[in-house]
Amino acid sequence: MKTYFIFKNNLKDKDFKALDNGFSYFALIFGPFWGLIKGLWFYSLINLSVMCFLEIFYKESLIIFIFFSQLFWAFLGKDLLIQNLIVSNFTAKKVITASSNKKALLTYFSEQT
Repeated sequence: MKTYFIFKNNLKDKDFKALDNGFSYFALIFGPFWGLIKGLWFYSLINLSVMCFLEIFYKESLIIFIFFSQLFWAFLGKDLLIQNLIVSNFTAKKVITASSNKKALLTYFSEQT
């Protein structure tokens, strides 16, 4: 079971999201590309820009940077995603333990009635 955070959009009444927190294997493998897919444009583009800079000027340190970059995305990617939701007018409503995000939303809605 994972811990999910339920977020509600302040601008739309029926827009809810459930996000888990913690380590992400997909983010470990895909790194900044995972961030681009999830809408974390700023952090992903900075990461890719630094990689391009290192490729051009400091080729020998590129592998070390990629290693630490992948670890950064794996451990902190979901936290950045949550922060991005908060900035885009979402508020945290509840923390729920469930086996999937759909079950977390179902639990949240069943408790509201």
